[in-house]
Order: sequence, then C-alpha cells, then structure tokens
Amino acid sequence: MTVVVGVDGSPDSYAAIRLAREEANFRGVRLIAVMAHSGEGALGAPAARPLSTFRSTGEEQKLAESALRAAVREALGPRKRPWRSAP
Repeated sequence: MTVVVGVDGSPDSYAAIRLAREEANFRGVRLIAVMAHSGEGALGAPAARPLSTFRSTGEEQKLAESALRAAVREALGPRKRPWRSAP
C-alpha cells in the first residue's frame, strides 16, 4: 500500500501533504506526492506570446518537478535523503 497526494503548489496542498504524511506514517507505508503537468505549452499560451518563449516538454517536466519539491519542502521541511523522480 502507498499513500498518494496530489499537489498544486497552493497553501491548501501543503495541508494535504502534511495530512498524507500523517496517514502514511500511521499505516507504515510510503508517501508519494504527484503534480500534473502538460507538455502542450502552446495550448495554454496567450495568442500574443512569441513562439520563441514556448518551453519544451522536458523543460515543463523539470519546472513541475522543481515546483513539487518546493511544495513538499514547504509543507514538511528539508529532506534528509536525496529526491527520487518517477520515471
């Protein structure tokens, strides 16, 4: 069993991360935090945005991973072990 929590970077998601950690600790299982991202940067871009500013899928993924780590760090404090990214 694993506890999974969805994160969007909002203060409410920090509370969700803390609650999920409590649940994972209670059950003696691991906690996985996830954040969705889209590699379709052009679909959400304003019409006036120059094409040269679009991010690649890899860049979008790195930004999402960074935002997820920051949200978890904000909610739970610094991590003692290195982060692992999902494949």
